[in-house]
Amino acid sequence: MIHLFEEDPRYYSDRTFQDNHGSFSVINYGINNGLKELGLYSEPDLAKYIGFASSLNFHQQYKDKQSFYITVWETINKLTDFHIQMLQGKNKILFGMSDQITNLYLKEGIECKTLHCGCDTNFWHQTLSKDEIFTFVHINSSNVRSGLDLTLQAFHLAFQNNKNVRLIVKDTNTNVDILKARIQELKNKGSNIEYITTRSTKQEVRDLYSRYRDWE
Repeated sequence: MIHLFEEDPRYYSDRTFQDNHGSFSVINYGINNGLKELGLYSEPDLAKYIGFASSLNFHQQYKDKQSFYITVWETINKLTDFHIQMLQGKNKILFGMSDQITNLYLKEGIECKTLHCGCDTNFWHQTLSKDEIFTFVHINSSNVRSGLDLTLQAFHLAFQNNKNVRLIVKDTNTNVDILKARIQELKNKGSNIEYITTRSTKQEVRDLYSRYRDWE
């Protein structure tokens, strides 16, 4: 029996966590639900294997259980020395979220298999009528990996003073004063940008996508 462990402390204290959680927790919920459908899920104390969805912390262990990791590390050509050193020689099962990730570990002589999580199409489907205005939606945290700086620059260069095209930025970062000022500057110069900083449930994110994209 298998259990994918939830490391976010809000899981144990926030009643809204299931509908308002981070990116690693999306993996946890999806895989644990899939394990339930296969009859392979159990709570941590009863499981033989305990997994961790992480990009950095490869030292976790739950009691005397056998550990496996689902790595979501985002890199293109080469793993960091940190990841290689942390995993070499470890008696653990490692899964990549794509063949691209898995192959990076295999190149370093680290055993890794690919785990394709897929998408819950029973949940992610059209819920609202599509809006008429052509809209780009950027849902992410405004960190260095998000590419938001280039997104804003490209949108402004391409669609300045074009009110028929819009960019919606949904940001989960809370330290955004500089970003707010940058977006306001672009708006003052004619860019049609909407900036959302409130934390949203997954139902609200689904509705946001539904308004501005085709699902077929």
